[in-house]
Amino acid sequence: AAIHESENAGLVAETFRMLNHLFGDPSSATPSADELTYLAAQLFASHDESAAIMYEAVLERNPNHPWAANNFAYGLLERGEQVLRAYELIQRAHAQLPTETAIIDSIGWARYRVGILEDTVNANGERIEGAITLLKRAAASASDLGDYVMYEHLGDALWRAGRRADAVQAWEHAAKMAQNTLDRVDGQTDAPPQLVEFIATVRASVEGLMRRRAAANAGGPGGDVEPETPEIFMNLREDALKIPLPDIRPAQTGAPGA
Repeated sequence: AAIHESENAGLVAETFRMLNHLFGDPSSATPSADELTYLAAQLFASHDESAAIMYEAVLERNPNHPWAANNFAYGLLERGEQVLRAYELIQRAHAQLPTETAIIDSIGWARYRVGILEDTVNANGERIEGAITLLKRAAASASDLGDYVMYEHLGDALWRAGRRADAVQAWEHAAKMAQNTLDRVDGQTDAPPQLVEFIATVRASVEGLMRRRAAANAGGPGGDVEPETPEIFMNLREDALKIPLPDIRPAQTGAPGA
């Protein structure tokens, strides 16, 4: 409602600049209604339902907003909801920002979720990079807080593809990165709620990665113990391969992702 009021009163640019200042983000994005809505969506980053409403509002104004498409679709994938829609949205994001590490990870994860692990072609004969190719590329650029997830994703894809030794190696690397992240941020006094939530998430990831490694080592090739990896919706694979690559030119710039 506030964004509609901003539009009606001709205050989009002014409101955009104010929000940008609050975020401390000198974004070069054009102060349009969709960018204002995207900025507002960041306020709800830790609240799935509220963030989804805002991202939907961005995409209603601009169906090709790359970061809104990426962030909204990634949340859907994590929850296992509207997987094909998420897959299509992330393909749109990747078409515009093909070198953004976070988006490369997202499209790799989307391909994992529909069981496209190896490179293949879609129903139109277009070359499709599989989850492993994409996640290797994303992991190679991993460096920031939270980037351990890219190695976690890669390990999951490698395990599902039967490359078990490589999977364990990726999980171990992810665990080391996650532990380093914990060592940097854990134990801070008077930490804001967002940081407390982040620390809890990282700690849970370390524990999960250790369980994967233990199960893999206990089971061995052909063993009875199977590490818990996120679900693959194989029943959606053929439908995903019917979704063509979008005819969208790469964007020159993009608002930073969350």
